[in-house]
Amino acid sequence: MRRDRTRRKACAGRRPSRAGTAWQPKRSSTRSPWRDWKSTGLRRSRCRDRRQDDDTARSRKPKASSSTPGRGARRFSCPFRPTSSRRATADDSCGCFSYASRTFRFTVERSLSLGTSLRDERTRERLPARIDVAYARRVITVEARAVAALRRAVGASFVEAAELIFDRGRQGIGRLATTGVGKAGLIAQKICATFSSTGTPAFFMHPTEARHGDLGMLTSRDVVLALSHSGESDELSQILPAIRKMRVPLIAMTGRPHSTLGLAADCILDIGRIEEPCPLRMAPSASTTAMLALGDALALSVLKARRFTAQDYARLHPGGALGRKLMKARDVMRTGERLALAGPGESVGEALARMTRARGGAVAIVDARGTLLGVFTDGDFRRLMMRDPGQFHAPVGEFMTSPCKFIRDDTLVAEAQALMAEKHINALPVVKARNRVVGLLDIQDLVGFPVL
Repeated sequence: MRRDRTRRKACAGRRPSRAGTAWQPKRSSTRSPWRDWKSTGLRRSRCRDRRQDDDTARSRKPKASSSTPGRGARRFSCPFRPTSSRRATADDSCGCFSYASRTFRFTVERSLSLGTSLRDERTRERLPARIDVAYARRVITVEARAVAALRRAVGASFVEAAELIFDRGRQGIGRLATTGVGKAGLIAQKICATFSSTGTPAFFMHPTEARHGDLGMLTSRDVVLALSHSGESDELSQILPAIRKMRVPLIAMTGRPHSTLGLAADCILDIGRIEEPCPLRMAPSASTTAMLALGDALALSVLKARRFTAQDYARLHPGGALGRKLMKARDVMRTGERLALAGPGESVGEALARMTRARGGAVAIVDARGTLLGVFTDGDFRRLMMRDPGQFHAPVGEFMTSPCKFIRDDTLVAEAQALMAEKHINALPVVKARNRVVGLLDIQDLVGFPVL
């Protein structure tokens, strides 16, 4: 035991050579091997070679008892790792700095690769969680309670405001102007968008811009919906006298009915005194959520009173997926110069010329009264030319597809698309009463529609 301790002390100031057979004095260096990844990798490889040589030498000599170390169980201590209280044997994986545990080895390697210190890694593991999950849940609970408390706000004042917006917006007589500052202004913009998309003409008017000329957007037939929790916003208060002079009805959505905004309004939507869940009790959160919910209730109530249908919604949302699903064939069918019509007595070449001028893939065959008789497509023409090229001047009525599939002008585009996919056809004639052709629906016109 004393002999091993003497050997460790002798080896503490040395480092192994590249071959691992001779010991050389350790060179002094100011750079720490824990931070220099390149030099650390070199020392690890040298220490690994030394361990392999030691294992080879140990395998050639008889093993001693496991209770006390002898000559057969050679021990050595890596000079490149800190000495510990326990004895290091040749079985220790010193090449990866694992003198403590595998977990610490992973921490060291990750620290060296990320350029962070071991102290930072250990400290980060002991830090408490910075995000209070219980507080986040409490915020949601407070906002949910604020919205639930709005049921008392839906009363006579709510009905009066809804009737005022409905009467002014009916038949395009007037519009709804929403206004607000800060977070309340953003909620006002969202309420404005909801009203506009559900059939009530609306626009947002910024109070600051209104002071500099945007009040010209208002007319006496419009109605203003102003949002402010405190009711004392300076920018909003400065335009209230001008709105009153123009005799424009004013609806106030506020938490203080006796504020400047509440006293100037014709109708008040009281959201109540709402305490914000913010630790500072300052950031608008529960109050803006309540304003948004009450604004949606107001907009959807007017929508229901207007008897707004799905077709009306689709008309106002032509670019949306839902709007395209609710569109009808008359909205997208080809008419005028894009509609190819031919009589049954016309030649195949003349029908092909009409199809080409209309930039389509089919021509509807009709009689003198415009009644649908059949359809002749470019596919029918190709198959005819492959079968008998001499029929180019023959009457097209002999080769048309009759009877053919067709749809009414009030058929939903989604239904027409499903029919075309089921029957593997690219064009559908569109007819009205008595099967009179009024248009043609081509597969190219359905590009961009959702696939059903």
